[in-house]
Amino acid sequence: MYVRVPRDRVAKLVGRGGKTRDYIAKACRCTIEIEGNDVSIEGEALDMLKAGEIVKAIARGFSPKTAMDLISDDTELAVVEMEGTPNTVKRLMGRVIGEHGRARRNIERATGTQIAIKGKTIAIIGPYEAVRAAKKTVEMLLEGRSHAYAWKAMDKMMRAARTI
Repeated sequence: MYVRVPRDRVAKLVGRGGKTRDYIAKACRCTIEIEGNDVSIEGEALDMLKAGEIVKAIARGFSPKTAMDLISDDTELAVVEMEGTPNTVKRLMGRVIGEHGRARRNIERATGTQIAIKGKTIAIIGPYEAVRAAKKTVEMLLEGRSHAYAWKAMDKMMRAARTI
């Protein structure tokens, strides 16, 4: 499996003295080779997929510690792509972050997820149902729905997830 990592995130993936890369490889029972910003992962299929998700999470702006949460089977990564001109992407990003980061914190607190915004992507890590609710909330904000509408929908999704 191959994953391309932005150049500014390669150092985070490698870690001091290769510790982060080695820790991911050991935890996922696979080998990880990094050449430039191309990452090659080899091993058993499921182990490779886990390591790939962790690498993608680090590439999308999460700390290695947060990305390692993906080792758990009940934790997942979701990535939402933003499209448009640089000004459009900046405006959309602002809707998701909110004034002083309030909107982003609200989503994270209500769902128990963590959100990283990098480039034209918004990445979310957390339990499956929580990620689903957070992703849907982010998508509503990107579509132009009001924050109040998105919060109500998110609360409804989270209440439904708790009753399952």
